[in-house]
Amino acid sequence: MTLESGTELEARRLLLATGVIDELPAIAGLQELWGVSALHCPYCHGWEVQDQPIALYGKGQVGFDLCVLLKGWSDDLVLCTDGPANVN
Repeated sequence: MTLESGTELEARRLLLATGVIDELPAIAGLQELWGVSALHCPYCHGWEVQDQPIALYGKGQVGFDLCVLLKGWSDDLVLCTDGPANVN
């Protein structure tokens, strides 16, 4: 590959990052908090919030499984289900 400056670059691999669009649930105020205090990935952000109170949003078994996963980061968890949890 040749840059505009004429510098030539060579690599064995090329990573294409095309972007992702997050589809947020319709919760008032969530857009403003997204990426600040409302986070989507416990693997990316779990360490920063370890041992702190964490509120989780999820329905049914998915919400329950998220609680089980995050139990490793904090003992203070609240599952917000936006209605009946439907957890068996």
